[in-house]
Amino acid sequence: MAKKYRFILLLLILTLVQARATASATAKPAYWIAVPQTSAHDYGVYYFRKNLNLTQLPAAMRVEVSGDNRYELYVNGQLASAGPAKGDLHHWHYETVDLKPYLKPGNNVVAAMIINEGEKRALSLYTHRTAFYLHALDAIGAELNTDPSWLCIQDHGYQPLNTKVAAFMAVGPCDILNMHQHIAHWCDTTCDLSKWRPAQVLALPAYADRSYIYGYPSVWQLMPSTIPQMERRMERMAKVRQSTLKLPKTFLNAPTSITILAHTKATILIDNKQETNAYVHLAFGYGRDAEMSLTYSECLWDDTKGTKSNRNVVNGKLMRGVKDSIISNGKERQIYRTLSWRTYRYVQLTINTHDAPLTLYDLYGIFTGYPLQLASTFECQDKELERILQIGWHTARLCAWETYMDCPYYEQLQYLGDSRIQALITLFNSRDDRLVKSFLDMADWSRRPEGFTMSQYPSTMEQNIPTYSLIYILSLHDYMRYGSDLDFVRGKLSGVRQILDYFKTWQLPDGRLKETPGWNFIDWVAAWGDPGEGPKGSEGATATADLFLLLAYQAAADLESQLGMPAMAKLYEAAAQRLAISIRSSYWNTTRGLFADDSNHRHFSQHTNALAILAKTTKTDEITAIAHQLLEDKSLAPCSVYFSFYLNSALHAANLGDNYLQWLDIYRENIKQGLTTWAETSDLAHTRSDCHAWGAAPNIEVYRIMLGIESTSPGFASVRIAPHPGNCKQLSGSIPHPQGNIRVNYRLSGQTLKAVIELPEHVSGEFVWRGKIYPLHGGRNENNYE
Repeated sequence: MAKKYRFILLLLILTLVQARATASATAKPAYWIAVPQTSAHDYGVYYFRKNLNLTQLPAAMRVEVSGDNRYELYVNGQLASAGPAKGDLHHWHYETVDLKPYLKPGNNVVAAMIINEGEKRALSLYTHRTAFYLHALDAIGAELNTDPSWLCIQDHGYQPLNTKVAAFMAVGPCDILNMHQHIAHWCDTTCDLSKWRPAQVLALPAYADRSYIYGYPSVWQLMPSTIPQMERRMERMAKVRQSTLKLPKTFLNAPTSITILAHTKATILIDNKQETNAYVHLAFGYGRDAEMSLTYSECLWDDTKGTKSNRNVVNGKLMRGVKDSIISNGKERQIYRTLSWRTYRYVQLTINTHDAPLTLYDLYGIFTGYPLQLASTFECQDKELERILQIGWHTARLCAWETYMDCPYYEQLQYLGDSRIQALITLFNSRDDRLVKSFLDMADWSRRPEGFTMSQYPSTMEQNIPTYSLIYILSLHDYMRYGSDLDFVRGKLSGVRQILDYFKTWQLPDGRLKETPGWNFIDWVAAWGDPGEGPKGSEGATATADLFLLLAYQAAADLESQLGMPAMAKLYEAAAQRLAISIRSSYWNTTRGLFADDSNHRHFSQHTNALAILAKTTKTDEITAIAHQLLEDKSLAPCSVYFSFYLNSALHAANLGDNYLQWLDIYRENIKQGLTTWAETSDLAHTRSDCHAWGAAPNIEVYRIMLGIESTSPGFASVRIAPHPGNCKQLSGSIPHPQGNIRVNYRLSGQTLKAVIELPEHVSGEFVWRGKIYPLHGGRNENNYE
């Protein structure tokens, strides 16, 4: 009898779990499914498909879809959704998509590809096991709920190809595709289904925002994606630079048939003219057993030691990079498409035919990226500056996909230090703040029980850069000032408190930090050595870390004062005041009129003194002198292109903004050396990455410094506009605002500035010109200022 009751109780529990898990109008359950008798964790490419017969088109057919590691969902051969958006097992995203636009009366094929990159997968990808999940939200689509009625198969034509590049890489493998084993037409009606099998049921779904009796029925905690689908669009490659074949002029510009004779080895070097991220497509035919490879690189190399020079020059240079490999099966029409997107400026196609000639039909890319739309404008007579902004925006776009990325070629990781700059670029140039909020969410999710955040997230490589936890607080403060969702910020304040409580553990009695655990990275500075850590004094403290802590205290105090608990604000203000006194007493060098990096006053840098200005540890009469030394004292350890964001902000705070155009030499050198995106470091001959968005700060600074637009209250509710046109006699531009746009137009004639400033209706503020302050009201403000 007891067994009977236990059995009934078990049935009741499963019924309740299912009712809560599906939470829809459909009675047919949806499960996580897999291909039976295949590895749960190893590399593999898997297909799932289901036929759906419709007598008429429905008003809508919404589904929730997800997969592990990655999925692509096709309806009648058209891509309907791709994902899941990156997260972790406790925040596993699903996409909601309406299939109606892809459906037709009669038979429809709904098919999915699941890609598991195995142990060599990108560090930014979490995984539990290979699986697919689809759940219909509308009753008419209940037949599509994933269960054993779905057919599935593994494509054994794919194998991983790990290409070694002489630098740290965190991306996944490239592809080896043997077309002899590849399953063609897997998502259309012509596919041979004779070897396909019913899917294996793994588990019921679990949603992170729902309750479950006795725990969760599956590992993936599902939550809706908060970002849109990534952009995909055709992008033709630009130009052939070298070739051992005679190619028609139409090659690359349009589909073109080119025959490569039997027993031929051929090489074609293509220059895309600018760096890009794209899914590469190669269409070819015949040529049984012919071998082809596609090698991708940001640039060509001067030598095997990794030296780079002008990126436009190809003669005498070496091609090296990650590589895909394809073997032809001899059929008339074959198509290879990279499973993941590749980053490249240069692509080298090599072909080795055997006993049969091969025909090339086409080679092109499908650009992909987060669908940011440029909503800012900037015009001046300095066309070089406009070019700098164009390159900066292109760099920012290539470093934004489902997360912000440090670099698209090597790592694709969302570092909190980099992402602060990238988030500000987004806020100043786009109306879409979803990626900004996603970044802040993920930083918050990465917090460990002790209180610190991971330095990059999502990532299966746990790395702690202490100052990046503090920079996260600065990023949240940035969003409070420029963003629109203040309730979102309020929800993050408990995390801010935990972070700052963690740092108390590592504070000396005077409030300074002593040897916090982790990688205490600040910037890539040759004088500091490879780890990029600021010099420490004999007690183990360094000024740069202490100043970031001070900035975090100040930001937290403002966050609490504006949106949180006034009592907490007072605590942070007191902690900031005590730390500011300690920083000045420990690091200020009266003889040099500068702050030292260490308490022994052996090392001095632009970094420490820029942060000292921003943290307001300088006296009023010292700021200008320190700022001039930042520009003139060559003995100071210099900021890289990354840390120039803080340096230029400090120079602006010192009222030197009219000299802004003089601070951009590193960008001019990038352009001179043929780069089409900004390099990772200022050493262009030895920089690892040629695309790093932490160097795109001019796409913030021209609006903040030259146009002078700043927020002075949460939600950008009020503004301060203090232009620094420098030598530009005519200057205009606009930035998006939560309530519309801010537009400015300046005309400088002699000592008179004619300014037209347009603010959203309910936004007010002040205009500052040559030390005088004038009120601004919502709408159009037009005046002459002396």
